[in-house]
Formats: sequence, C-alpha cells, structure tokens
Amino acid sequence: MSKFDRAVAQGLGEQSIDAALYEQRREHEERLIQVRGQYKEACDKAEALRTDAEEQEPPRTDISSVIEALLAQAREALSGLSKTCARAAQILEAFRLRHGLTRAPAQPQAATASMVLSLLVFVEAAANAAFFANAHMVAGPFAALQTSVLISLTNVSVSALGGYLIGRWMDYGKNAEDERDPAFSIPRLRARIALAGLIGILGWFHMTVGLVRATESLDIVHHSVSSYALVLTTPESLFLVLTGACLSVLAYRKGKFSFDDPYPGYGTRSRALQTLRDEVVDAYEDFREQIEERFDEAQRDAAKAAKSGVQGIVRYNAAVKACRAEARKLEEAVKQAESTMRMQAARLTSHHRAARGRRSAVSENDLTHLLVFDDYLPDALPVAAKDSHEKASRVHFAAQKADALAQITSHYQSLLNDKEDMR
Repeated sequence: MSKFDRAVAQGLGEQSIDAALYEQRREHEERLIQVRGQYKEACDKAEALRTDAEEQEPPRTDISSVIEALLAQAREALSGLSKTCARAAQILEAFRLRHGLTRAPAQPQAATASMVLSLLVFVEAAANAAFFANAHMVAGPFAALQTSVLISLTNVSVSALGGYLIGRWMDYGKNAEDERDPAFSIPRLRARIALAGLIGILGWFHMTVGLVRATESLDIVHHSVSSYALVLTTPESLFLVLTGACLSVLAYRKGKFSFDDPYPGYGTRSRALQTLRDEVVDAYEDFREQIEERFDEAQRDAAKAAKSGVQGIVRYNAAVKACRAEARKLEEAVKQAESTMRMQAARLTSHHRAARGRRSAVSENDLTHLLVFDDYLPDALPVAAKDSHEKASRVHFAAQKADALAQITSHYQSLLNDKEDMR
C-alpha cells in the first residue's frame, strides 16, 4: 500500500484530514530540505571565494619612459630631415634664379618613352626588312629582319642618346641674365659641335643604308658621287634614307624630353628635393607605427599579466554559476512540490468528504499554509564579478597612445607650417 493510499484509509477512519495533509507536506519538505542544503552549500562556497575575487589588483605596466625616448628620437629625426629638405629647396630655388627658369620641373615617364623607342625600332626594322628581302640581298625573311633590327636599333639608340646627352645642352643658360657667361656659353658651344658631329655620323649611316639597298650588296659599299646619285634615283633607297632620318629626329626628341627634364640639372635637383620630402613623410609614418607597436606590445603583456592574476575571479564566478544552478534546481523542486501537494490535497479532501459525509474542517489559511513552500525558495543570489582589469588597461593605453600620436603629429604639422618647402 502506498503512502497516499494509507492516508486515504486513515481519512476513512476517525483521523482528521489535516493530519494526513501534514504528513504529505512533511514528505515534500524532506526532499526540499535536501535540495536547499545543496543550494546553501554552493552559495557558501561562492561567498568564501568573494574575498579573493575582490582583492585582485590590476597589473601595472608603465611604458611612458620608452614612449618619451621614442618621441624625442622622432622630433630630432624629423627636425633634421626638415632642415635637410629646406637646404635642398634653397639649392633648387637658387638654381632656378641662376638659370632664369620660371616653369616647374618636368616629370617625364621614362617607361612610356622606352616603349615608344622600342616601337620606332620595330617600325624601321619592318620597313628595312621588307626592302632587303625584296632585293634578295639576304638568305631569307628572318635574316632580313635580323639585319634590319640591328640597323634600326643602332639608329634609334644613337639618336636617343644624342638627344639626352647633347640636345638638352643646346639651350643651356639662355634664360639667365648673364647668358654669355662662359659657364653657359661653353656648354652650349660644345653641344652645337657635338650635334654637328652627330648629324654627320647619322647622315653617313643613313646614306650607307641607302647605298646598300641601291647597290644590293651587304659586302662592299663605295661612297662616291655616282653612288649617292644612285641613291637619289632609286626610290626604295631614298625611302629608306628618309625613313631613317625621320625616326632619328623622333628618337632625338624622345631622348631630349622624355627621360628627364630637358634642362640639365633641373630634374636632378627636383628629384632630390622630392626624395627628401618623401623621407620626411616616411619617417613620420615609421615613428607612428613604432609608437603603435610599443603600445600594442604593452597591451598584450598587460593582458597576459591580467589573465594570470584573475584566477580568483574565475574561481568565484564558477562558484556563482554553480550556486545559481542549484537555485534553479531548488525553484523547480518547490514548484513541483506545490503542484503535487495541491493534487494530493484535492484527492484527500474528496475521499475524506465521501467517506465521512461532511466537508473538511481545514480552514482556508491552514490549507494555504500546507500547500505553499515559499520558505524554501532561494535567498538573494551572489553576483558574478567582472574582470575590469583588462578594460581599464586598454583605456589607459589608448589614452597614452592617443597623446603620443598627437604629440608627434603636432610636431610634424609645425614643421609643415614653418617650412613652405615641406608642403
């Protein structure tokens, strides 16, 4: 016979219903006391660990001395580069005044010029190869192309070098106030003499190519009046001479204008100044990166130290979690006890009334007391501790990093404002 059946049997006798209900309540209370004991044990363990969690001190990491030294190094380096940049700007401005230059230095694209010169080489080579192969002067098309490429490469290369080494000096010092100064006039005279020689050499070269086509011989070429007349009377030879001369002029201008500023020395000084300006910017960016790296390293070290120093918080939070889990179990047990107690009270009351023919003598207050187990509900639960050490460390380092970066940026901006050549 179950306990409930025994209580019903008692209700059929002379025993009052409240005694049966109290017996049922006592059974539920025994289970709740056991569960509440586990809950109290878990909470007591968490309370014992609270002191260790609250006494944790954040690790101290001070890199202010390292940052100050790095800032001092940055100020010195940037100031030194700025002074060097200012001197280079003065040198460039003095050069412009001395030579009477009013325009900005040109910044040609050497890669584009090289591609154009290569195109000129193959254009002339294709034309020469067609005429040489047509005259059956070579063994085949490949041999004609090989010979023509050598001729064209020589023509374009010499003409481009002539433009770069000679043509850029033709107008040297013409805009200066003392253009007749030997420092200007002698280089111009040398350039004119060299240009005359270059024209003579290229003219002889193109006439030789024309004679090769006119005489249809690659072995022996005779330079004579009759041979030159043959060149002028042979359309293909004349075409080769004129084509080579035109490409020489184009290559000469490319060599003069496309690899550097057409005025000697102007481009070199301009690039030197631009290089120094880039070095100032690169130094500024490099010091900024170093400052950020120092703070990042310090933050990582502080995070490691904080992680090793907050074991008490970890243990306390684990105990709080266990306490809350036991509290949830206790709440579920109370709910289950109240629900079961209500069903049992209803059944007992019904059987008791049927057996004895009268209503239960249990009052409403007593019945409410018997069916409610609020006294066993969990008390105030402990609160988990938050590890604010790492957050405080991040805020601290972020403020220091922002201040250091603001200092180096302020110094860099002051250099820009003080030195017009830095802009």
